[in-house]
Amino acid sequence: ALPALLPALRDYRRATEAGALLAIEFTGLTEYLALLRAAARALAPFGSSVMFYLAAAVSDFYIPASEMPEHKIQSSEGPLQITMKMVPKMLSPLVKEWAPEAFVISFKLETDPLILIDKSRQA
Repeated sequence: ALPALLPALRDYRRATEAGALLAIEFTGLTEYLALLRAAARALAPFGSSVMFYLAAAVSDFYIPASEMPEHKIQSSEGPLQITMKMVPKMLSPLVKEWAPEAFVISFKLETDPLILIDKSRQA
């Protein structure tokens, strides 16, 4: 497979060296959403010459930092019940508000083949 990957790797290196690729690293949901919004707004004036290539969401749910325990949860306190919040949907604001002329590539992960096509079209 390596020979087939070489042209893509060369293109990647050229784009990186030319400063045409901005890879944004993040460690948490809040940071990701803030960085995506800031990048989209900064790049919006470049219109259709901008492309966003977004990784698939790790999860649709999260626990806000403000609700995380400060210390280890003790098992001696019995069973645990966790309520998670939904991750804010960011694809719609990205394409409608933050950078409406940009080309956006996103991914949809589904495990049920019966809903995959409909969910992809909705996204």
